[in-house]
Amino acid sequence: MLSYEVYNYYLFINNKLEELEEVFKIAFDWIESYNSTCKEVLNKVLTAKASAASDGTHYVVPNGGLVKKFDETMEVLQKSFNVISVTIKYGEIKKEIETYKIKNKIKTDYIENFFEYTDNMLQIYQEWIQNLNDKEYAIRLGKQFVKYERFFVTCKNVYNNFLDLYTDNEGVDSKKAIDIQLLDVELDLEEFNSVLNSINKIYYELGNIMYPNIGGMKYEKLKIVKIESGSIWSKLFGDENILSVFANFLNKTVDFIFNKFTIEGKLSRQQVINSSIKESLEMYETLKNMGYNVNDSNEDIQKAFLCSTKHLLNIASKSAKIRVNDQMHELNGDVKIKYLEENKRMLLSDGNESDNEVKE
Repeated sequence: MLSYEVYNYYLFINNKLEELEEVFKIAFDWIESYNSTCKEVLNKVLTAKASAASDGTHYVVPNGGLVKKFDETMEVLQKSFNVISVTIKYGEIKKEIETYKIKNKIKTDYIENFFEYTDNMLQIYQEWIQNLNDKEYAIRLGKQFVKYERFFVTCKNVYNNFLDLYTDNEGVDSKKAIDIQLLDVELDLEEFNSVLNSINKIYYELGNIMYPNIGGMKYEKLKIVKIESGSIWSKLFGDENILSVFANFLNKTVDFIFNKFTIEGKLSRQQVINSSIKESLEMYETLKNMGYNVNDSNEDIQKAFLCSTKHLLNIASKSAKIRVNDQMHELNGDVKIKYLEENKRMLLSDGNESDNEVKE
């Protein structure tokens, strides 16, 4: 799919997700009370006077109404969440989406992941209903609902981000466009959304640095010309000067990471590599040489550079084969395999901290 076909599909999915959000509203509202109950129970457990059991393997804590409080919270869900009605409405919307995709010959994308996640959540709910007296099923369901809400929000963001960036102008000047391809990888929903977010964030931060006197996003807004999911292939257009710097910095970032990994055979910790990339990009010097008045002692500019570096790294770490405009970067053979494995182990595990920063 290209351009308007993608737009129509994403708009359709976005509308259906809004319908589903209403279907699951009771569950999403209940999650707040569930989280509150869990915090209250944990607080009472941690502050209670406890004594070790005779075998020394666990603790005996005065109940203090903890079980009753938890049971009451789960009872609210059981009474308010009509799983039969929800399943029927969800099934109808799911069928509409599947029919639309078949009719328009749309390939598998992230909505299938959403279906799997939703089906699994409803299955776990049914298992809890069949085992109401077993606290393990209740705890499992509570955790799944919390995860599902986060997944739902991520899914909505993917389609919303695309709609926000969409343009129907396919004949844009190549100087005002940037072409980014992450090849030979299949990105999951969260990774896909993370890359789109990083692209938008880098553009915004560079724009604020390069045009400090006109304010954020008063320069030409970044727009999507083409995008394909799975392995990301995105063509975007916007301000010619911002995109030129963007491409320059992204190419240098990928070069730096690939070369460093080839030589050392390992990835540095997140904070260390962020600092190294910032130095190697020579951000201040590059912009000053282009005629931009950049004050490297300005705290806001320093923060913008740091934010841009984190997002550049986020994009560069997603694949061992990346093309930026006409420049191809690639790791091959065992080095490629090891790089991808190291990314999962290091960058993604390091990343609860970095993920939160990347989503700023």
